[in-house]
Amino acid sequence: MKSDVQMRNDVLSELAWDPAVTATDVGVIVKDGVVTLTGHPSSHAEKCAIEVAVSDLLGVTGVANQIVVKPKVTSTDIALKIQNALERQADREARRIEISVNGADVTLRGTVHSWAERNAAQGAAWSVPGVANVVNNLLVEA
Repeated sequence: MKSDVQMRNDVLSELAWDPAVTATDVGVIVKDGVVTLTGHPSSHAEKCAIEVAVSDLLGVTGVANQIVVKPKVTSTDIALKIQNALERQADREARRIEISVNGADVTLRGTVHSWAERNAAQGAAWSVPGVANVVNNLLVEA
């Protein structure tokens, strides 16, 4: 069985090699096989990539993801990027969706034609760097 120090070194090495992760933004503590992650990456995607990168390592019995997304963009930038992503998916639907941004929190409101469109809009919001939370209040028309 690896020691906590050896496992911590393995985790840091894995993060250093992962192109989706900025390893300098991550803190790692290992105790009895449980990896606790801390830090402030700029996107939700990176937060998820960090957890995925370490969860399958040999000896890891659990991951406590305490990472908090800290955007490096403004609320206006986030809203514009989400709007652009929505327009790429379906211009007609994008006009029916209201996007409000408060810091790193995004709320989607309006109506869409299907659950697939609702999920796609939520995915578009999550894909924007700087988004820490998405509240999907989109209604599906019958």
